Amino acid sequence: MKLSSKIEGYESMSAEEKLKALEALEVDDTSESKLKKLLNDANSEASEYKKKLKAKEEELNSKLTEDERKEKERAEKEAEREAMLNQLLKEKTVAEHKANFLKVGYDEESATKSANAIADGDFATLFDNLSTFISNRDKEMKVKLMDSTPKPSAGGSAPTITKEQYNKMSIAERTKLANEDHELYVALSKGE
Repeated sequence: MKLSSKIEGYESMSAEEKLKALEALEVDDTSESKLKKLLNDANSEASEYKKKLKAKEEELNSKLTEDERKEKERAEKEAEREAMLNQLLKEKTVAEHKANFLKVGYDEESATKSANAIADGDFATLFDNLSTFISNRDKEMKVKLMDSTPKPSAGGSAPTITKEQYNKMSIAERTKLANEDHELYVALSKGE
């Protein structure tokens, strides 16, 4: 918008008259410089609000971060306690089962392996250990039976104890002889 349009008869005026008229003209404060000043003021104010908003966001984030850090530490401690509790429960279970295996005759190593297998749910290992235990127990029983079986006397049923020796034996000794060599006992007791 031209200032000359605000002055009547501006085109017909001389240069000196135009200068006087322009100097006398009052211009609204809505000029471009005032608008620039208002825009600068608004930009400054917006910048201040942005700074304040950013500071509040950082403060909130630091509080959230602190809370999150505390929650993470709490969760880690809880997980550590849970792991420790589970370990203690497993050790207790293993100790109880190991004691039971030792009671029935397992050796220390087999008892430990079997107890751990139960605690871990490894039943294949448990049954392998049980099979080995039964096999070893059967072998031991056979050896004990062979050792406790009376040896037959040399030369068949010829007495290794004389009649006189038999007559001097106590009842306990005769019972032992009957258990160890029944044929000899029968042969000696007939002649009584």
